[in-house]
Formats: sequence, C-alpha cells, structure tokens
Amino acid sequence: EWEINLRILNVRTGQALSSVTMKTRLFKQMELRDSGPWIEDFESAGADPSWILRADTLSAKKSKRASYSVHLDSNQGAEGSNQSLRIDFDFSGDKDSFAIASNYKKRDLTLYNGVEFFVKGTAELNGQFYILTSHPDDPNRIDQWTAMMIVDTTWKKIRIPFDKMFISRWWIKKGAQKKGAVPGDQVMRLNRVEGIQFGVVSNKNDAVSGSIWIDKIRLYSGGS
Repeated sequence: EWEINLRILNVRTGQALSSVTMKTRLFKQMELRDSGPWIEDFESAGADPSWILRADTLSAKKSKRASYSVHLDSNQGAEGSNQSLRIDFDFSGDKDSFAIASNYKKRDLTLYNGVEFFVKGTAELNGQFYILTSHPDDPNRIDQWTAMMIVDTTWKKIRIPFDKMFISRWWIKKGAQKKGAVPGDQVMRLNRVEGIQFGVVSNKNDAVSGSIWIDKIRLYSGGS
C-alpha cells in the first residue's frame, strides 16, 4: 500500500489551493507482474507451475490428427546439466499443426533486451519462439510476436532480441481467433507479457515426427 499526500500550491504566494491525502494499492493483485531475471534450468524435480505440461492426445480417428507432448526429460541437458524441457511431436496425417511448450506467467520485460536459451532436436528443424502481449484496455486483445530459429541435432545457444520479433499474418487473420482472442494493435508492450512459447509447426518442416529440447533460458539486457 502507498500513502499519498499531494498539495497544489500557488508558487507566487505559497498558498495551498488544494490537497489530497489517501492510502491505496499501486496495482490490483491481478496486474502484478514478474520483472525479475528469468533463470530456467529445469533441474528441479518438477517444472514451475506456469509451464503447461501435457501428455500425448489423439483424435477419435487414429493417425488422422497430429499429437504432441511436453514434459521434463531427465536424460538430456545443455552444458552437462541433467534435465531439460522436451517437446515430442507427430504430425502424421495433419499438414497444418503445431507442437508448443507454453509458459503463462505474467511478466514485465521492459528491463531486458532479449532472451537466450539452448535448443537441440532429433533432426534439423525450423523452430519458433513466441511472446504474447496484451492491450492495457482489453486483456483479450493479444499480439503474438514471432522469431524463427534453426534447431540442430546438437545443443546450440540461441539469442533473440525482442526488437527483431514480428507478427505473422496468420495470427492476424485467424490465429488469434483460434486461441479465443482478438488481434491487438501490433504494439509490443513488454510490460504486458501474458505468455512465452517455444515450438515447431508442421508446414515449416519436412520431419513428420521427432523431438526438440529447451534448456537454460535467460533474459539479457544491454550487450550482456
């Protein structure tokens, strides 16, 4: 809570023209956002609850719809670590699908210039990194900012500057609607980050099935 005391003065006479005294919260509880450093190594026994983990799901018509899972892998880790986040995908029978690992912690990233992390895959893949930002007047107005990356079969460090990310036409035309949202105004509000995602999509890859691993996520500022 903040205690606020304000006075409006006539600078010539020193006379107080008006005053306000109040005690209030600076933010509503739902508007509080994490602005601290994000250091994600996936070394603990369980993933942070803000990660969406999921088992394989298939449609009623087997082999007619893509499936994917997101879980911790205790057998793979970058730079000699023991654990990482793993995304398994099977795009068989579906040419327009995706496999996404999502973290939905509300964040304020205005203190940072970008994100870096380690990634590897079972084959050379075209991967994607996303940031979801909302409009201050309507949290359902969402922009999905995108960055592309090449995933190799060995661990590789990726660095993505926020100011190099873009919004795809797919998100504006139908992607937002599929997520139950409406497109925003294409302004990157890093103080209103609603989610961060990693993944692969079927129409940008030749591989029908495989896995990618994510590890050692860090936010960076300046040149560091």
